[in-house]
Amino acid sequence: MDEQTGLSSCVLDVLQEIVDGSSSDSKEIASRLGISPGAVDQRLCVAMRVLGVGTRTDAAIEALRRGLVRGYRLVHAETPADGDTGSTD
Repeated sequence: MDEQTGLSSCVLDVLQEIVDGSSSDSKEIASRLGISPGAVDQRLCVAMRVLGVGTRTDAAIEALRRGLVRGYRLVHAETPADGDTGSTD
C-alpha cells in the first residue's frame, strides 16, 4: 500500500500495466494479472477517484507524476529555456 495515497499494491499493479502499454483493455490486463476484468475496472475506479482524474489514461499519467509506478520519463512539450531543442544540426 502506498502510504501517501492509500492505494493498494493491487491497484498499483493495474496502473503499472497501463503505463507499461500492455493494453488499456480490461480483459487483457485481467489475463496478465490473473484477475477478472471486473476487478480491473473496480481497481481503476478506485485509482481514478483517489488520484482525482476521470480516465484510466489520466490515472496512469498521474501515478507516473507522483512516482507511484515506474515508467518512461515524461517529457514536457515546452522548449527548454535556453532555446536548445536537442537538435544536432
